[in-house]
Amino acid sequence: MATVLVVDDEPDIRLLISTMLRAQGHDVLEAAEGEAALSAMASATIDVVLLDLMMPMMDGWAVLWTLHDRPVHPPVIVMSARPEYGNERPPLGAIGYLQKPFTTSQALSSISEVLSARG
Repeated sequence: MATVLVVDDEPDIRLLISTMLRAQGHDVLEAAEGEAALSAMASATIDVVLLDLMMPMMDGWAVLWTLHDRPVHPPVIVMSARPEYGNERPPLGAIGYLQKPFTTSQALSSISEVLSARG
């Protein structure tokens, strides 16, 4: 199984996603905003990041820009309630997109695809 970082400013959403992932055997780390997410990525080995785009303080866009400047970082699946962000391809280096609300199977499928692609 994988270590997944769930980044969302809404505690209920983080809890729901984390509970679902743990039930599938994944290790889960959580962050409520971008700075905490970057800190978690610097201090732990993360296999995949689920990143909300719209958050106060440092949002998901700023995290993506920061990661864009780094040669190595975990793959990112962005999450958003705004469908236009996933219309053509995931934004700014992200490799997946989940439109909120999403189902358990959609989230697990996206994570499985990322993990399979990484080998």
